[in-house]
Amino acid sequence: MRSWLEEQSPPLLTASGKSRDFRTNFSATVDIYRNLLNRTESMANEVLELTRQERLARDTCPACFGKSIDAADTESPLIICLDGNFQQRHHAAASKNYHPLMTPSKFVQPKAVAAMDSTIELHEHLNHVRPTSDKCAEAHKAADDTRNQSTWKASDDTGLMGCCCRHDAVVSLANISGGGEKRKYPLAILNQIISSVEPGRGIRVLYDIGCTLKKFILLRDMFREERDCLTFGTSVFHLYVHNWKCQIEFSPRFNEGWGLSDGEGLERLWSFLSPLISSLWYSTRNHRLAALAHKVDFYNTRGIHQIVQWLRQKHRIASAKQLDAEKTLGSLIVLRNPFDVNEDQEATLTRLRSELNNMVDLFNPSSYNRILEMVHEFATAEERQRAIATNLGGVPMHLTGPNDEERNARLLVWHAKSRLYVHAVELHAERQPLSRGTPVGTTLTTRILAAMDRRKKPIQTSLKKFNIYRTDYLTRFAPNCLTLPENQPLTYHTFSNLSLDHAFWQVVYLYHSQAPWALSADVRKGIQAVLVMDRTAEEFVMIRQELNNVMSWAVNHHQKICERIDNIELRRDAAVNDIDGTNEWLPDIKLGDIDNTTKMQLVLPILVEYKARHEALMINWALDVVELWDQIHEGDNREHSWFNLMDCIADQHVRRDEPAGRDEEPVRREGDDNVGADDAGEELDPADVLSMLDLEAGVVDIAG
Repeated sequence: MRSWLEEQSPPLLTASGKSRDFRTNFSATVDIYRNLLNRTESMANEVLELTRQERLARDTCPACFGKSIDAADTESPLIICLDGNFQQRHHAAASKNYHPLMTPSKFVQPKAVAAMDSTIELHEHLNHVRPTSDKCAEAHKAADDTRNQSTWKASDDTGLMGCCCRHDAVVSLANISGGGEKRKYPLAILNQIISSVEPGRGIRVLYDIGCTLKKFILLRDMFREERDCLTFGTSVFHLYVHNWKCQIEFSPRFNEGWGLSDGEGLERLWSFLSPLISSLWYSTRNHRLAALAHKVDFYNTRGIHQIVQWLRQKHRIASAKQLDAEKTLGSLIVLRNPFDVNEDQEATLTRLRSELNNMVDLFNPSSYNRILEMVHEFATAEERQRAIATNLGGVPMHLTGPNDEERNARLLVWHAKSRLYVHAVELHAERQPLSRGTPVGTTLTTRILAAMDRRKKPIQTSLKKFNIYRTDYLTRFAPNCLTLPENQPLTYHTFSNLSLDHAFWQVVYLYHSQAPWALSADVRKGIQAVLVMDRTAEEFVMIRQELNNVMSWAVNHHQKICERIDNIELRRDAAVNDIDGTNEWLPDIKLGDIDNTTKMQLVLPILVEYKARHEALMINWALDVVELWDQIHEGDNREHSWFNLMDCIADQHVRRDEPAGRDEEPVRREGDDNVGADDAGEELDPADVLSMLDLEAGVVDIAG
C-alpha cells in the first residue's frame, strides 16, 4: 500500500521528517468509522425508545427476546449457556499508547464485574462461607485458578467469559483480568440478563460446571428473589468429566425443560473468533475489545438473518429423532417383559387380601388351615420383596469388585472408555460446521476431511485397547454378557456414528446394581427412546413459541419504525417545531446545538433506511416462515398479523420495482454455474459431505 501511494504522490512525512506509518492512519480511520456506526445505532435506539430487551431482540436474537403478539401465548424460558475462553488473551507488554479503556456495549462494564465481586464477598461474610474444594471444578482446567499461572503472568487480560442463547447468538461478554473462570464473571453476566428480561421469566443456564455454580449461589444465598426462576444444567460436551449422580441431576438430556439444547453454542463462537487470537495478542486493549465486539456484531447479524432457517433445521432434526425413538419403542413394546416378577407378586398379594377380607366366619375350624397357608404365603412374599429391595437399594459400589483382580480389570475398561469419549467429543467438534445446514465450501470440506483423517489413527488405537480390555473383563468375570450384540468389538465406522448421548456410553457392567436398566440392553434402549421423545416434544413447543416470537417482533418493530416516520413527516410538513409536545423525545437526542426541525431532518433519512433494512430482513425470512408455519400448524389458517404485513410489503416492493420496459435476459457466461457462495471454492451441500464421510443422517448434530 505504501509503495502504491508513493508512486501516485510525493511521500508523506511526519513532522520529524520520517516516513509516515499508514497502518496507524488506517487503523484510526477504522476506529472512527466504527464509532460513527455506533453513534448512529445509539441515535436509532433513542429515537425508537427501545428497552434493553427490545435491543437484545433486534441485535441479538428475536426468537429469545421478542415478545409474542398473542397475549394467551405462554412465554418460554430463556435458555443461555456460559463458557470461558483463555486463548483470547492480551499481552501485558503490548502497546500502551491508547486512550482510557472504552468497553463496548456488548461487554459487561468493569464496574458491574467489580460490584458483583463485592457482592460475593459480602454474602460470603454474612453466611460464613468457607472455601472448599469441588471435584467438578477441579476437573475443569480453566475453572481451577491454581493452574496456568506461568501463562497468565504475561497477560493483563487473560480471556473472555461469554454468554449466548440456545440459537448461538452472543448475548454478552466479559473481559477476564487475571486467574481462571472466577464466579464473578458468569454471575455478573447472569445478573445483567435478569435485569434485562421481564420479571418472573424462567432462565435456564447451561455451564461446564453448572452444578458448581448452583452450589456457589445457594451457599451464599444470592439471587434470593430470582432463585425460583433459575435452573442450572451442564453442557453436553462436558458431562463426561462429572460423576454419574451429577449427570443425572444436571444433564439437559435427562431433565425436563431443555428440549434439544446442548449448551455448546459458545464453542462455535470461539472457533469463529480464533483467527483474531494472534493479531489481538499485542494490540492495544481498546483495539482488542473493539475488534472482538465488531466481529461478534457480525456474527449475531448473520445469525439473525438465518434464525428462521435455524428453526427449520432444528424442527427437521427433532422430527427425525422422534421418528427413530418411535421405531425403537415400537420394536420393544412387542417383547415380553422379563422383569414382571414384582407385578406377579403384587397380583398374588392382592388376591390373598381379597380372600382374607371375604372370609365371614373366621371362627370356623375348617378355615384355620387356609388362614395359616395365607399367612405363610404373606411371609414368603415379604421375604422375596426384602431380597429384591436389598439388591436394588443403596448406591452402587462404583468400580469395585469382590477381589483386586476384578477391580483392576474394571479400571482398565473404565479408563479406555473414558478416553474413547474424549475422542468422540473431539470428532463431533470437528464436524460441527456440517450441522449448521448452510452450504460449505470445498476448502472447509478439505479441512474437515483432513482433521478427521488425523484423528483416525489415534481413535483406532484407543478402540483396539478398549476392545481388548472389555473382552478380557467379560470373558473372566461376566461370560454371559460376552455374546450380547452391544458387547461385540467396536469398529471405527460404528464409533464415528455414535452420538454423545448414545446408550453405549453407559458403563453398565462396571456397577453392581441388579436393576433392570443395569441388566438389560433393551431397557436402556427404551429409557433413551423415552427421553428422546420427551425432549423432542419440548423442542417442538419451543420452536413454535420461538417462531411466534420472531414474527411478532418483526411486526411490532416495523410498526414502531413506521409510527416514528409518520410522526416526523407530519411535523415536517406542518412546519411545527414541537408546539404541542408530541415530540418530547426529540430534545433528548444528542446531535449538537440544533433545533428540533433540523433534528427531524437528520433523523428521518436514517429511519427510512432503517425501515428498508428491516423490510429486507422480513422478506429474507418470508419463505422459511411460511414453510415452517405450515409444518408446525399443520395447514391451519395463517391468522398471524405477519402475513398481512408481508402482503403489504410485497405490494409496495412490486410497485416500486415495476420495470418501465421489458427486462433483458441476463447474460450467462461459461463457468457461472461453478462459482460458489464464498471465495474459498465450490459450494457443497452438507448432506453430500456427510455421505463422503460415511456418516449416518442425524449423527453430526448431537444436540438436536
